Amino acid sequence: MDGLSGAASIIAVIDISAKIFELCQKYVSAVKEARKDIQRLRDGVTSLQDVMTDVRDLAEDSSLSRRSVFSRLNQHNGPVQQCERDLRRLVAQLEVGDGENKMRQFGLRALKWPFSSKDIDQRLQVINDHKATFTLALTSDHFALTRTIKDDIARLGDGLADMQTEQRTLAMGEKQQKIRHWLSSPDPSSNHNVACKARQATTGEWFLKSDEFEEWKMTSRSFLWLYGIPGCGKSILCSTVIETVKSQYKSNLTVAIAYFYFDFNDTEKQRHDKFTRSIIEQLAWQSTKALACLESLFSHSQDGKQQPKQDALELTLQQMLGEFEETFIILDALDECKEREELLILLEKLNSWETEKLHVLITSRRERDIEEALESLVTSEICLQSALVNNDIRTHISERLQNDSKLRKWPANVRGEIERTLMDGAQGMFRWVVCQLELLRKCLKVDALRKALKSLPKTLDETYARILDNIDEGYSQDTFRILQWLVYSARPLSIEEVAEVVAIDIEQSRFDPENRLREPRDLLTICSSLVTTAAVTVKDYDGVSNETTELRLAHFSVKEYLISDRIRKGVAFQYDIQSRAEEEIAQTCLSYLLHFQKGVLTLGNLSTFPLAQYAAEYWCCHFRAIKDSDQASKLSMQLFRGDAFRNWIRLCNPDYPWRGTNMKRDITSIASPLYYASLEGLFEPVSLLLSKGANVNAQGGYYGNAIQAASIRGHEAIIALLLEKGADINAQSESYSNTLEAASAQGHEAIVALLLEKGADVNAEGGNHGNAIQAASIGGHEAIVALLLEKGADINTQSGYYGNALQAASAQGHETIISLLLEKGAGINTQSGAYSNALQAASAGGHEAIVALLLEKGADVNAQGGYYGNALQAASVGGHEAIVALLLEKGADVNAQGGYYGNALQAASVGGHEAIVALLLEKGARAD
Repeated sequence: MDGLSGAASIIAVIDISAKIFELCQKYVSAVKEARKDIQRLRDGVTSLQDVMTDVRDLAEDSSLSRRSVFSRLNQHNGPVQQCERDLRRLVAQLEVGDGENKMRQFGLRALKWPFSSKDIDQRLQVINDHKATFTLALTSDHFALTRTIKDDIARLGDGLADMQTEQRTLAMGEKQQKIRHWLSSPDPSSNHNVACKARQATTGEWFLKSDEFEEWKMTSRSFLWLYGIPGCGKSILCSTVIETVKSQYKSNLTVAIAYFYFDFNDTEKQRHDKFTRSIIEQLAWQSTKALACLESLFSHSQDGKQQPKQDALELTLQQMLGEFEETFIILDALDECKEREELLILLEKLNSWETEKLHVLITSRRERDIEEALESLVTSEICLQSALVNNDIRTHISERLQNDSKLRKWPANVRGEIERTLMDGAQGMFRWVVCQLELLRKCLKVDALRKALKSLPKTLDETYARILDNIDEGYSQDTFRILQWLVYSARPLSIEEVAEVVAIDIEQSRFDPENRLREPRDLLTICSSLVTTAAVTVKDYDGVSNETTELRLAHFSVKEYLISDRIRKGVAFQYDIQSRAEEEIAQTCLSYLLHFQKGVLTLGNLSTFPLAQYAAEYWCCHFRAIKDSDQASKLSMQLFRGDAFRNWIRLCNPDYPWRGTNMKRDITSIASPLYYASLEGLFEPVSLLLSKGANVNAQGGYYGNAIQAASIRGHEAIIALLLEKGADINAQSESYSNTLEAASAQGHEAIVALLLEKGADVNAEGGNHGNAIQAASIGGHEAIVALLLEKGADINTQSGYYGNALQAASAQGHETIISLLLEKGAGINTQSGAYSNALQAASAGGHEAIVALLLEKGADVNAQGGYYGNALQAASVGGHEAIVALLLEKGADVNAQGGYYGNALQAASVGGHEAIVALLLEKGARAD
């Protein structure tokens, strides 16, 4: 880049800084509550502007050394370009908050400061980082500058798509961070990275050159199914497709690409709703309009206080697909989804939405239910048979023979023998080849190698049986337990966590640190090619990302073999891990936690006990899966006393599992053992604790008492036992007020019926939901609402956030409950609650059919009160144009004053809803 064009890029940064200063000036006089933050941002860009003026002089300096410094600053994706991109993004965000561009045509300005103080802290940090780099350049410290720039470019990433993702993450406001945490979608990139690592440069080339692939990309509403036998390389091929599509469309921002790997190793990646959430999240960060769809779902879920139902997720996905010109969705290993029937129904829906430019590709085994469901959906299908994948397998073998330190030692003729023998036996199975190569790596002499080649197992089952049979007897018990944990653990495990398992004596129920492996990676040696590792990024409860190495079963076929009846009939019968798996894992967790009975665990040494977090969080999960175990019950009772109990709650409080570990948690904030046993649904420990004299009505914990805790979680048998032992059925607490309200809110119909039968007060008031009928109405539990009414619930009682049941149901969009409540005499214009009346609640939520129903039944279209003042303002700020039109048609006062925004026109202006502004003006709204 010459000096003139280089200087121009610096001038662009200076001009953008000036633009930010100018935009800040607009806000100062109009947004009083944010003046300090505005001043901070203004000072930050002014300071950067001063430094950039000096850098401009550097660009115009003709000396060789100064030109050298500037060329580094101005290189592709270097500091100047990064700074310009960050500042342009900041301008765009300020202009969105300003709203002037959208509303100028109406003579309106909707001025709203778009940042929180935390947002400003983040943006000032970015600005200061840029300033530090440019200041360093001015000192001509060439070494330090070069290192800084290299670090910056490395962080930026190689591709445009990755760079955009990183910038979006940096720019993500506090609300978006909350949404991401609330959505809780699994990250498929860890699977993708593993698959990419396993493929060669030419893997899948045959498919990328095929007519079917080209047709899939170019044809509207295309659906391609790739199927094949276990171990034929479907996931690796899938990763090739993903990388190819990403590369081809990376510069086209109107094209969205999303993918998902179903994973037998990870329970979070075996559910169809998690697939839906992951696709939604990926699409959201590729378009501001798609992100707005997700933000709308978040706001309709009480700003994250509730989790969305599957139909709401699907509606959001459908809306998002409409925001792109083209969308590619790539799904691997459909057969590894535990909720396969639900997933296949979802794929049918996806196809029925008639999104013209949607391209779906899935991989799976060919199984009858999948084939039957996909028959009407697929536009093309390919069987990954030997003839198609043999070249990929041959490439893999050749690469291993050339690069593996133990295989490349053999002379060319021997390597040729290995390749020919493996190709003859592969039968299209990548996985089979991988296992045989691991076996051959152990051969030290050529005669041993040739003997192994002559006796290779013919199938994967035979291969796994031989691997297990060949494990050293001294490590067979360790191998058994490692495989047991990898199959039945509640989440993926780090290699350090699994290494702790072998140091626990299950017979003695004792953890002995001296029995630890000296090196966790020795697990790979013990278990041979049955396991593998994967480097992944996991987020802790605070959202902080950490790198870790997971130990996994090497392939889905390994898990299938281990849990099949086939293993019991072969030479590896002693590795039948099924019969007592949950019991032994529960006992292992409890034994580990009991090691901390005498105060051994502290904040300072927590990191030296890697399994502590898992044991604390999941022992109850494994315990509940046990039908009967005296030893597990005995260990649980030992845990419910002394230091071990307190350490368990400090490691993972069942009331607040999302808060993570707090080893400084105050003892007085810890509830009774009976409370936590009831909350976690541990029937046998509850029974034993009660038999030993536990106070059934002891107060404590987030839900107040044991019976309410059990009610929230739906543990009916425990509730019956607690009532039998004298639990107060109407005991009050802060969160849900009483047990009946708690069960009603969570939709536990059988428990509601039991409580009413045992004398629960149907009209007891208190808590955020006010009473049981309002709680059931919020949750959309129609049968419970009907049952409560039948048992005498007061339909118009006033309390709680929404004031009454009708407003609650209207806010959440539960039309059938609204009809039921109106039929039973609910007051349609009753004033109370956050929205003052049902019509305003429905309008705010964007529920058009409910608004129409309420108006038809006599709702006052101009009723005043509540947060938004009236229904028209509520609909206007939310951007619900059809509801605005309907309200105006029914006589809504277009200039009614009141509420947070003053009137409907100002509300629509702040929201940036141009069509609504135009409609309101057309209907006589005053712009003064």
